[in-house]
Amino acid sequence: MKREEEILTGLLLDDECLLTLGELSRACRVHAEWIGELVEQGIIEPLQQV
Repeated sequence: MKREEEILTGLLLDDECLLTLGELSRACRVHAEWIGELVEQGIIEPLQQV
């Protein structure tokens, strides 16, 4: 049984760049729900707006 894994890599261009959920989902070409799942699992953490 052959196991294939996909490795994602990226480059941080600006650590001060903020994106809305919509902008992030469009930039990553994924559904906003998937990003929500990543947040729920603690993989990514949103900034809390004041």
